[in-house]
Amino acid sequence: MPWRSYILQEQEGSYIIAGGKEQGIKAGDVFDVVKAGKKITNPQTSIEIELPGETIATLKVIQSMGSAQNEISLCQLKTGNIEGADFASLYVQEQGEG
Repeated sequence: MPWRSYILQEQEGSYIIAGGKEQGIKAGDVFDVVKAGKKITNPQTSIEIELPGETIATLKVIQSMGSAQNEISLCQLKTGNIEGADFASLYVQEQGEG
């Protein structure tokens, strides 16, 4: 499974994502914001499968802060619109990983 992070909060027009230097995140990095795909159950195996999601925006990292388990990165919206979105249904991934 490709690397994923999550939007933790919007604050004064900036978005805070989980992760920072320890995950290789640095200022200037650009990530896709993906709306998670629908989850379905394979009737043959009864295993839940997540269908591919839809890229709805991109975020650009401005700075990372914190240490080890508490790292976060402050980002600006580069493209798209996630204002008012349910962050629980979104994830952040490296561009082109979908």
